[in-house]
Amino acid sequence: MAQEEITGYQNVSYRPDEIKDWRIIGDWWDVCNCDIGCPCEFAATPTMGFCEGVHGWVIREGYFGDVALENLAAVTIIRYEGRPLDKNREMGFVIDERADARQRRALELIYSGNAGGRFAIWGDLTIRPLGIEFATINISYADDDWFFEIPGKAVARGVPYSGHMVPEGQRCLIINPPRPEAGPGYVTVGEGRELDVDVLGMKFAWPNQSAKQMPFDFVGPRDVTSDKKRPVG
Repeated sequence: MAQEEITGYQNVSYRPDEIKDWRIIGDWWDVCNCDIGCPCEFAATPTMGFCEGVHGWVIREGYFGDVALENLAAVTIIRYEGRPLDKNREMGFVIDERADARQRRALELIYSGNAGGRFAIWGDLTIRPLGIEFATINISYADDDWFFEIPGKAVARGVPYSGHMVPEGQRCLIINPPRPEAGPGYVTVGEGRELDVDVLGMKFAWPNQSAKQMPFDFVGPRDVTSDKKRPVG
């Protein structure tokens, strides 16, 4: 007997039997309006009292049930006022249009939070879902340059911070961040070079502000790391 559909996070409708075990692995970074050394990693209020920013996701490998997820990308668009652990987010996602139909559905369920794991925590904190779009994402990640573009809609670039007394050839790192947005792993503190957004009903521009980078290795529907360390994300 077919299960009834549920309307879940981001107003995505799904049947409970659609949810499979999943995992995605890759590199994550953000660019936002905070001063360099973004307070969010410490669950503190953003520099200006609000956060406007984007997250880039390079998915190197993964799966959703028997659907392979590799060499794909996603972008988070986000705004909130107040502390990052409060229920205050306006949030949505743009997903790589290169994904085929089954991959699109898998990524829609994962990123919306309806497939559990880390994104379900973000779903719980969202007060206004911005929805999910599929679009061209030109994305590139290197150790010293983090970039994506949604042509005509958004562009963001971050680089590792190297100012003041950071030793030449080394990075400013946060080890064991108390509120990691990705992970596991350390945070590379960065600086934003570009941030210009006009997508999913959000429009803002914040050049030359904060950026940061982490690897990610997320699983679901149950994320035992998040179970042990909530709240995160």
